[in-house]
Amino acid sequence: MELRIPSLWDLLPKVREEVSRHLSGLPDDVRDDAVMAVSELVENAIKYARPGPSGDAAALSIECSPKALRLTVSSMVRSPEAARSTVERVRVIQQAPSRFALYLNRLHQLAEAPTASAQLGLFRIASEGEFELDCLLQDDTLHITATRELS
Repeated sequence: MELRIPSLWDLLPKVREEVSRHLSGLPDDVRDDAVMAVSELVENAIKYARPGPSGDAAALSIECSPKALRLTVSSMVRSPEAARSTVERVRVIQQAPSRFALYLNRLHQLAEAPTASAQLGLFRIASEGEFELDCLLQDDTLHITATRELS
């Protein structure tokens, strides 16, 4: 499945519906986790990306095989610094001995400083959704991939 995402918040429910419909053959828990992951990634693209040449905030790609589900959101970089920060956050998640501990730590930080920017989505995708994250900053495009093994 390929889907172009305009820079419009009110279309996010439609994206969720399309993803859920596309993945209707998967178990409910996997489909729900995939919808959550796509939602987090697309929200980030709408917030932090700049529209591409077609005016879209992001492009979503979904690949599903009997062994794995792969979700990729690609978006144009508005701030190289923010993009590098995202790449670093993904690296930290990849190397963490416990993604759940990272997630809880971030929740604790937010409880102590409720006015801070949440930046919780990637932790949630990796912990709650049980997705492996990967990130590639290529020229001025950020590609974030969430992959979940299926059994």
